[in-house]
Amino acid sequence: MEERRRTNRRTLMSKLVMKRLDGSGQEEAEIEIVDVSKTGIGFTCSKLLDIGAVYESFLRIWTQEVLHAFLEIVRIEKKGKEFLLQQIQRFANNKAFVDKIQYRPHNPGDVLMLTGIGEVFPFMRIHSLLEALQPECSDIPILVFYPGKYDGRFVRLFDRLEPNPYYRAFSIV
Repeated sequence: MEERRRTNRRTLMSKLVMKRLDGSGQEEAEIEIVDVSKTGIGFTCSKLLDIGAVYESFLRIWTQEVLHAFLEIVRIEKKGKEFLLQQIQRFANNKAFVDKIQYRPHNPGDVLMLTGIGEVFPFMRIHSLLEALQPECSDIPILVFYPGKYDGRFVRLFDRLEPNPYYRAFSIV
């Protein structure tokens, strides 16, 4: 899209200071300011921020002057696959899946079968799930229907992606 302003936009960088109210910790996050208006500023940030939270900030403007301000987060526009991955993993992580999958008591002859592995990639990796299942299901075999190849050492999803070693795996066909 062609810029139609008389002057081009300038890149403005800043940092947010995230302090805990109990004084037990402080973290800083770089932000890139993308919009400034009378009612607020728009910025991008790699850290997850909370709506309603107030953050201390040090805004560096085009004159290199630093303005000390407090910013209240009133709206968040979430973008990017990294953000999506973080959000999904907040509620759909390995522990959540293990909690849903596990059952007691395990009976002789039980087999745990996992399907749909390709459908959740890249949000979940099978080797991570298998490692999380190990303490709960060590007494029963786990059968994974895997959309890829196993070469005796590595499982390769869709026979294209970089493999991760899972040394307990073996092919049944």
